[in-house]
This record gives sequence, C-alpha cells and structure tokens, in this order.
Amino acid sequence: IRRGHVSGYVNDMRIDRLVFSDPASGVSATVDGTCVGLPDIKQMIVDARVQDLQATTDGISKLIAGIAPGTRVDLGRYARDLPMTLQLTAKGPLDRLELGGELYTPEGTAAFDGDVRNLLAAGRPVEAAVNLSLHELDLGRILATDAVGPVSLRTRARATLGKGLPNATVDTLHIEKVRALGRDFSGIDVAGTFTDGTLDAQLHSSDPAVLIDLNALADLQPRDGGRRVRIRG
Repeated sequence: IRRGHVSGYVNDMRIDRLVFSDPASGVSATVDGTCVGLPDIKQMIVDARVQDLQATTDGISKLIAGIAPGTRVDLGRYARDLPMTLQLTAKGPLDRLELGGELYTPEGTAAFDGDVRNLLAAGRPVEAAVNLSLHELDLGRILATDAVGPVSLRTRARATLGKGLPNATVDTLHIEKVRALGRDFSGIDVAGTFTDGTLDAQLHSSDPAVLIDLNALADLQPRDGGRRVRIRG
C-alpha cells in the first residue's frame, strides 16, 4: 500500500484513495468506498470502487500465488503479455449486490453491469443478471486461439443457479461483427431460454454469407424416456 486513508469504525468504515501497488506482479489499483455492518457479513453493505486496476494475466497469477502460497493459478496462458486496465464497482448488501465494470486493452474494450442476489441466503438459489458489451475485443488473443478474432457485440442475460442444471435466459445477443474461421460476419442475433434441461433458442443472421432464420428446441436431459429435438427454419 503506497498511500491512502481509512477512517471510522469496523462497523462503519470509509476508505479514501487507497493506492495499492505490487512490484513483484506489476498489479496496481486505487480503491475508494464505504463498508457498513461488519462483522455481520449478512448485514454488511458495501459501496466500493476499484479504479485504474493495471494488470496482466501473468501478473494476476503471481499476485494470487503471493497472497496464497501453494495456490497454482496459471492465467498467463490467456491474453499473454496483454496490458489491461479495469474499472470496477460494487454496491449493496451481498444478497442484492450490484456490479459494474469496464475493461480497456490495446486489443479492444468491454463493459458490463448487473446484479447478483441470494449469495448468502440459505435455501434460495443464486440469481444473476448481466448486460455485457464488447467493442473490437480480440477474443482470439485473449483465449489463445486462431479460430476467432475481434468481436463487437452486446447481450442481456439472466440465470438462476440452484440444484442441478441452471435455468438461463438470453433476452438478446446481437453480434454486430465478428471475425471467425478466417472471415468476417455481421448482423447475427440470438435469443433463447434453458429451463429444466430444455433449450429453446432462436437464431437469425442477416449476413449475406450465412442467411439463417432458425428456431430450435432440444432436451439436454431425457423426458419421459426420450429426448426431443426440433429445428424449424
């Protein structure tokens, strides 16, 4: 910790411009925020901002290893040597936590906002919702694959994580453009649900090279001794 100011009490704490820098990993950030309700985690309310988090995936691996010796996390094979800057926010109690963030890299940008519910609620499934956008983000560079390149998209989705398979809804996934398998595609829209083991999805593409308008339903778990698969288009 290079500088910063912490004031208040354990159950009512404020952090102002806490600047963190780790020379061994190259990870640095500035933290501001408030935390009310400790030591009762269930009643805790946070309002935190992480600004200008500078890192590489290899640096994050080194930081984790330094904090938790013996832990083996190799993130360096992804987005190798790619400098990243993150802006992150978290607000609310842990059972109704609102999250947001922006990622900046030389290979494109990303942004998200959403919320997570019931993280600590016993007997209740965790619920999550997210809005995500990518702008010219090179997923091939990040995932270390030549199959895909820069992607620009926006999506809105939500999920319920209980026992067994999750239930999920993709309200919209609009792929403005993507480079895949050596060529560029654009104008692709996907929506659908995955409920109780059944996928119900719609795919529409206005790209001249792949004009598609499909509706599909498929059981990923058997129903009444069989599986349904139905494709229309």
